[in-house]
Amino acid sequence: MMKVLEGLLSLGLLAVFWCCSNAEQQDSNLFEKLDQEETFKSLQMENSKEVSHQKSDSALSYQKVLEKFRSQTEAERDQFLSGSFPVGFEWSISSESFKVEGGWAQDGKGETIWDRFSHEGHVSGNQTADLACDSYYKVDYDVYLLRGMKTPNYQVSISWARIFPTGRKESLLDKGVAYYDKMIDTLLQSGIEPTVTLHHWDLPQALQDLGRLGKRLYCEAFFKSEGNLGYGTGEHPPRVKDPIIASYKKSARWKVGIALNSDWAEPRNSLSDQDVAAAERYLNFKLGWFAHPIFVDGDYPAALKEQIEKKKDICGTELARLPVFTKAEKQKIQGTADFFGLNHHTSRLIRNGMPTEYNGDAFNDTDRVDYLKAYINEAMKAVNLDGISIQRFTVQSLMDGFEGPQGYSHRFGLHYVYFEANNIAPMVTLYHWDLPQALQDINGWDNPEMINIFNEYCDFSYATFGDRGCTTTPPWKKKSSCQAIHTYDEKYRASQGGLVSISLNAEWAEPLDVNAPREVVAADRALQFQLGWFAHPIFKNGDYPDAMKWQVGNKSELQGLTESRLPSFTDQDKAFIQGTADVFCISTYNTKVVRHVTSSLDIQSYETDQDVKKEDPDGAIHTAVIEQKAVAWGIRRLLNWLKEEYGDPEIYVTENGVATDIAITVDDTDRIFFLKTYVDEALKGKDYTVGYGLHYVNFQHPSRPRSPKRSAQLYFDIINNNGFPLTEDVAMLYGHFREGFKWSTASAAYQIEGAWRADGKGLSIWDKFAHTPEKISGDDNGDIACGSYYKIDEDINLLKILRVKNYRFTFHGPRIMPDGSNRKINQRWIKYIIGSRCTFGSQYHTTGLNDDPGVAPYVAGHNLIKAHAEAWHVYNDKYRATQGGIIGITINSDWAEPRNPYKQEDVDAAVRLVQFMIGWFAHPVFNGDYSDIMKNRIRERSLAAGRPQSRLPEFTPAEVARIKGTHDYFGLNHYATVLAFYVDFGTQEHYDAD
Repeated sequence: MMKVLEGLLSLGLLAVFWCCSNAEQQDSNLFEKLDQEETFKSLQMENSKEVSHQKSDSALSYQKVLEKFRSQTEAERDQFLSGSFPVGFEWSISSESFKVEGGWAQDGKGETIWDRFSHEGHVSGNQTADLACDSYYKVDYDVYLLRGMKTPNYQVSISWARIFPTGRKESLLDKGVAYYDKMIDTLLQSGIEPTVTLHHWDLPQALQDLGRLGKRLYCEAFFKSEGNLGYGTGEHPPRVKDPIIASYKKSARWKVGIALNSDWAEPRNSLSDQDVAAAERYLNFKLGWFAHPIFVDGDYPAALKEQIEKKKDICGTELARLPVFTKAEKQKIQGTADFFGLNHHTSRLIRNGMPTEYNGDAFNDTDRVDYLKAYINEAMKAVNLDGISIQRFTVQSLMDGFEGPQGYSHRFGLHYVYFEANNIAPMVTLYHWDLPQALQDINGWDNPEMINIFNEYCDFSYATFGDRGCTTTPPWKKKSSCQAIHTYDEKYRASQGGLVSISLNAEWAEPLDVNAPREVVAADRALQFQLGWFAHPIFKNGDYPDAMKWQVGNKSELQGLTESRLPSFTDQDKAFIQGTADVFCISTYNTKVVRHVTSSLDIQSYETDQDVKKEDPDGAIHTAVIEQKAVAWGIRRLLNWLKEEYGDPEIYVTENGVATDIAITVDDTDRIFFLKTYVDEALKGKDYTVGYGLHYVNFQHPSRPRSPKRSAQLYFDIINNNGFPLTEDVAMLYGHFREGFKWSTASAAYQIEGAWRADGKGLSIWDKFAHTPEKISGDDNGDIACGSYYKIDEDINLLKILRVKNYRFTFHGPRIMPDGSNRKINQRWIKYIIGSRCTFGSQYHTTGLNDDPGVAPYVAGHNLIKAHAEAWHVYNDKYRATQGGIIGITINSDWAEPRNPYKQEDVDAAVRLVQFMIGWFAHPVFNGDYSDIMKNRIRERSLAAGRPQSRLPEFTPAEVARIKGTHDYFGLNHYATVLAFYVDFGTQEHYDAD
């Protein structure tokens, strides 16, 4: 027990929270009927003087809030705010003990009021929380779910009756303490801070039977908290049905901070004093009832007390009695809170959740998604726009659970719980290369006695575990496997109905030349030696494949042996072996290119018997295991071969995966690519199982905590979607472009013209670059290129054939102005201009700027932008009126997707990449200046490197005005989409590092 207490106190954990996920309506309707009855009388009695009486502090608070938002339109109210919460904002997930733990009487736990309530049949469908989510036995699994969500905090409640079955400290239950000890330790080991709720409506029934709540019944070291559910209407346990007096009696003893549930009350008519007063009164009864004594003056709100007295006067009898605090009690109550916990909306700690009813779709809870987005966004507005000091947002709850009178029909969980059945079918491998050393010491599988020994092991396993619907996979040793399968067939199949098979490993063998018969035969031979060795006897005729018998027999004879080194089966063996598998199980990782070789006869081995050599295919992707290369297309061919060779059996891919480097933890993008491609190729397979770690295990920690990797989420999505259905964003859209849409093709002068020195053309930077040794692959250059300088008519005829309406080509500057200035114009090139009406554009590249990579690109780009602006203004001022052309800028840019869309630094990297590519030039031209992202990033890195100012030049106000709007169109060159992720370049100064 002390370990729990020390953990709570040393961590400064929050002690008490209230939550009302299943009874939020109760205290809002306690006086609803009386309010309706009073309306007519009160309107007669109240005159203008009473309406204008001095308002209470709470009424003034309400008026301030109302006035702040009175003029807000519905569109303004519901506008979505994009942004982030402040650094250090805390996110949390919650659960409640009686909703999830189960184990209602395990290890001596006492009965709670909820146990009694449900056992008496007050819950829908006579459901109970006896088992619930079984979290009492699933601490590690629940924390695993939390690690997968990367939540830094978990709000969990302690069941009073699990620690003190009778409610009193004398009944301390060590096993109950040990359960919460384990939970807290596991959370801390996983880097998750626990927040503990000491009382969450699950009062020990023994205390309820006393008819009162004692002040020192839980634990002197724990704070105390008491609520109001079940007092009033009797809808919830303990079913006290005095609708008014019982509620007030119970609330009079507050000693600790508390989290309260409250709706916001909006007046039906904000211009009506009566409606405003009613809304303010509602909040006093809903929230002020408990908050006012603790956070204001130690007493109930004046509005609440006045309303109770008014009820007495109107009704003529004491229907409601509000206890009175003494002066000493007020002093003791006031300020007894270190936090303000609010279930639903803005302040210190937030709790929020939405139930959904099960409609057959276990995971697609779009209503809750919309709900959470809207509520969290409103909380962000309160923080960022209103300056409210919210410290934490807690979503209810980690998983679906028992929700009071509604039982399991309302689901608050972020994780779906199967309450009716376990839907994960076990597949048990009885032997996976882990032979006991004692058996290896008697020669292991070379000893014929192993057949009987293994059969005894399988028999025990079938009898002990087989009643749970297991699929078992015995070892690859044929006779041992067959004996084990016959045992299952004869003794267990009728009662258990399981499946038994053998799991074999194979790689696809691709012939070096598919048109060379010898290479095709070699590839088939490789498959028969690897897979057919075991599969052929079981799935075909009880004997080894002919290719294997022929090859080993001939090799043995060539080696001077009198008989084949491959043992033979008797007819009895064949009959015993054939058909001893219910399904075809295969493990596959590799694909090899196979060619025929003539192996040495001096070596008698499995490898040399095959007369083949295996190599990695071209394009094979390296993995952390040197021998394993990723070649996705091979699995499809292998599955097709199995279908043809073995008569279309039911296939289970029991292993497939990829190893990643030890430095990779949860962000395993290489494995994601591997799984996507391999599963895509295996879509025609019957089943698919992944190996090589979907979950990261921290081997440095003694408890070896697991955390799901990104590939686990991918595999979940594949399972949930049953493959790769087209989503809306990638599905092909069929239709037509709008009328008048312009189709075009393009070329670039240096790439096609050639004639690099013809007719007085000057040198370009590309001429210089291409004629510099080792700059261009294959020593190519643009001296001749496509010869388009001399083939204008031919090129235009090609355009006519294409029937394009536009042709985007480039002017080659050195061909027009050989020295780069207008002092000399090359008249011979003017004939290249086609027609008088053109669309002019500028497209920029920066080259030869390696002397100062931290500054030169930005200076060059700065000058290019200003030059573009001047070019636009020249055309606009001198030529537009007579020529009617348009002028703009064409920018090359990739699109960037975050490598991990759930990782903020990858999302930021993707945004930054687009701003540095397209925004570098587009933002000044279309907005007048560089983007804030680019300016701030380069400034911060420049200052960090010791520079006095940013390496990015600044535009003057006059230049901003001159540049902004210098476009008639946006020209975009686009070729690729890339995955972006953050890389720390340290203090390096260059464009990529920025």
